[in-house]
Amino acid sequence: MMACRNELRSALQAVMENRLKLPIAMPLEDPVRINEDLRVDSIMLLQLLVFIEQDLRLSIPEEEVDAKAFATIGSLLDFLERLAPIEGQRDADALSEPVPSRIGVTEG
Repeated sequence: MMACRNELRSALQAVMENRLKLPIAMPLEDPVRINEDLRVDSIMLLQLLVFIEQDLRLSIPEEEVDAKAFATIGSLLDFLERLAPIEGQRDADALSEPVPSRIGVTEG
């Protein structure tokens, strides 16, 4: 499980640096406070949620979003570990493709 958490930590740092353009000068250890230490405000938190869904392909149900989850890097990683992956786009595309029907087709 630890490798999974470390992968999430690395992916989260990449999102914060590349998408939110945060200059992160410290390791993202569990006690790092997202608002106070990283200077992430409420608008940036909303953006972070969108980027997590897009980049990490994790589904974030609105009813499960709690401010406590965004207090520290550790609490955010705990929250992310509980999320389900978003279903692959390829699967959704396959379901929407028309299925050829053989009804009424006669071989000649």
